[in-house]
Amino acid sequence: METIAHLDSHLVAWLFAAEHKRLKPFAKTIDSHTLVYSPMVEFELQYLYEIGRFTAPPARVLAELTARIGLRRSTADFARVVEASLA
Repeated sequence: METIAHLDSHLVAWLFAAEHKRLKPFAKTIDSHTLVYSPMVEFELQYLYEIGRFTAPPARVLAELTARIGLRRSTADFARVVEASLA
């Protein structure tokens, strides 16, 4: 059975920037799970890009991480993701 980890915008940004020190606590999860992001991450990255807090547009970030680590967009119902994260 596939084990999925839903990444937030911080983790996606750190992966893109290869922030190894920040990623260290998550290394085991990153290495052993299928990594996905919600559409909200794409939205947040766009906002950060527009206000100048992130230097790359989300399309580039997500395309690069898809090629580099197999990151993919989640197909899970967003409401279910939120409910699970609150549990």
